[in-house]
Amino acid sequence: MFIEFETYSEAGRTTLNVRHIVQIEKSKDGNDTTLILTNGGSVLVKASYQEVCDSVERLVEDHMG
Repeated sequence: MFIEFETYSEAGRTTLNVRHIVQIEKSKDGNDTTLILTNGGSVLVKASYQEVCDSVERLVEDHMG
């Protein structure tokens, strides 16, 4: 189960395995979100906390159903 997000890196976008996401943190301004990964790393994505949560939830529900 992979999900793609727009990031601030030079690559512009990143694809992540949702099983590697252990925490979703809201930024102070609410304009972007940090994903904490199982390996201790993190990714800053250009999406609101709610957008990220909704995207992950949809992917998991689609995959489970």
